[in-house]
Amino acid sequence: MLHPAQWPGCTLKSGKFDGFCSTGERCFPDPGRTAAARYEDLMNRPDTILIVDNGPHSTAPLEHCLAEKGFQTAVAHTGAQAIEAARSLKPEIILLGSTLPDMDGWDVCRHIREESMVPIMVLYDTGQPSDCIMGLEMGADDCLPKPINCRELIAKINAIFRRIMFARTGRGTQIQIGHLLLDTAAYKVYKHNKELTLRQKEFDLLAALMTRPGQVVSRAELMDRVWGVNWLGDTRTLDVHIRWVREKIEECPSRPQYIRTVRGVGYRFAAPDDLATI
Repeated sequence: MLHPAQWPGCTLKSGKFDGFCSTGERCFPDPGRTAAARYEDLMNRPDTILIVDNGPHSTAPLEHCLAEKGFQTAVAHTGAQAIEAARSLKPEIILLGSTLPDMDGWDVCRHIREESMVPIMVLYDTGQPSDCIMGLEMGADDCLPKPINCRELIAKINAIFRRIMFARTGRGTQIQIGHLLLDTAAYKVYKHNKELTLRQKEFDLLAALMTRPGQVVSRAELMDRVWGVNWLGDTRTLDVHIRWVREKIEECPSRPQYIRTVRGVGYRFAAPDDLATI
């Protein structure tokens, strides 16, 4: 993150920039520093997690939890601030509260999704599990109920960073089945040589199936691999994501050729021989 000296007047905690002044206005770099120096600081900043919720009482515990594990954080307390921070800070992960003073978290998620595929985790009230489903339908990648369990939050974040780093190191492979090409190194999927836009969880789910063509992968294994062994949410999220992936890769989602349902067990991605006629 940028050095605090570059952002006079901003609220800083332990050297972390929250992105906004105490008045709620956007802060700008110190004009006294050269453009080259500001650019160098930006390029060398550690990966940032953007925390979005409706006040310091909600964001401070998360800041403390993440700071203890060495994560860099930025904070926004309104939807407008969150959208601006997502554009300007380009965080690696966004933790998004479902209730904000100026707009719903779903609207924020939708706005961010129009511009970025940054992983978004919705933080919802335990008594409102429907908020999790709503967040996923608006483009979020994961959910976590409040009050937040710090250990579970860190585990989910580490899993996201492992996927990001795996994609960046280029250690993946390309898999061609039918008209689909999965590039795990570039974290991209192509259909008829045209790149598809998949959310993080959609890509992870497709990769979990496509890397094992012809094999049945159980629901439990898919949940563990894509959502983590500590997932406490509704397992119906798997069915929702399968439907979304089918809508993007299948010629006719209601009659899927690639992702086949094996009732009572899980799902099977078609083997190359299965697709000889499509």
